[in-house]
Amino acid sequence: MDWIVTTARSVEEAQTRALDLLGVDSADAEIQVIEEGKTGLFGRTKSEARVRARIKPKAPPAKEERRSSRGGDRNRNRGGGGGGRGSNGKGSNRDGGKRDGGGRDGGNRDGGGRNRNRDGGTRDGGKRDGGNRDSGKRDGAKRDDAGKKDVAAPASSESRPSGGRDGGGRSRNRGGNRQRNDRNDRGDRGNRNNEDRVEMPVEEQRETLQGFVTGVAIAFDPSAKVELVEEGTTLQAQVTGENLGRLVGNKASTLQSLEELARTAMHRAAAGRRYHRIQVDVDEYRARRRAALAKFATDLAQSVAESGESKAMEPMGAADRKLIHDAVAEVAGVETVSEGRDPRRYIVILATDASDEEE
Repeated sequence: MDWIVTTARSVEEAQTRALDLLGVDSADAEIQVIEEGKTGLFGRTKSEARVRARIKPKAPPAKEERRSSRGGDRNRNRGGGGGGRGSNGKGSNRDGGKRDGGGRDGGNRDGGGRNRNRDGGTRDGGKRDGGNRDSGKRDGAKRDDAGKKDVAAPASSESRPSGGRDGGGRSRNRGGNRQRNDRNDRGDRGNRNNEDRVEMPVEEQRETLQGFVTGVAIAFDPSAKVELVEEGTTLQAQVTGENLGRLVGNKASTLQSLEELARTAMHRAAAGRRYHRIQVDVDEYRARRRAALAKFATDLAQSVAESGESKAMEPMGAADRKLIHDAVAEVAGVETVSEGRDPRRYIVILATDASDEEE
């Protein structure tokens, strides 16, 4: 299928438009970013993002797979014909076994001259791993004259042959368990190393965060002030002042960038030491947004409860989805489910039956 080109203010919006035009999910589409959108200092769009997309073509089976399947058929045919050649009197010497006139001396386990060393197991005169086949004993099981096999306890791991198929399977299982255990051990060591790291003193963390955020805030507003609030393992810098809307930006894009830069500054100052979770808020924007989002979710849930029609919300992050779930849980007669995949995962508010609530 031919490529289609879409434009929008951001790459995500351009991808969404392309998927809508193609009528497929993102997993069934091939998307390439031609140009990323550029924004100015005040969140204004300088240039739109451009992407091109098409439906993923279905590739034919690989040549190697077809070649291997044909090769397997030829090998099976050759293997079948080998028996015929042996019966016609052509002799060959393979693994110490002799074929003379179609007779296979190496195949006689009672007295043949076919010796094979497989993982420490030998066959000499019908003996394998200490087992005497001439006497009819094998792995602790006895056969009587009538051909019946008595029930015997399973042989121990020391007496079992290590070269057989069962032994190979057991070796693979043991190896797989060892690999999984090694991975678990590495994960445990990684967690222990993370816990064993020296923690950066809180006072040093506060000085680092205070200095960085204050320097940026003063560049936007000379009268800006920064106050640090510590809650558990979270250290939040709250910026207050006048005309700080530019520091928040369109859809809080500037605020998110400031928070990422603050984390980077803290990471460099820590130099491998552990530090608190870093958050930045400007004029209580995050608190006001959480309150507005919770109110919007509550109003939408009430309308769903009255009309009985489900409502889908726009894609959002994990923190916002949790806030929606908690807010809708307070409304009777509705429930929420998350659908889609990140970063386009969204919430659907559904109406529940009265019978389900009574149960």
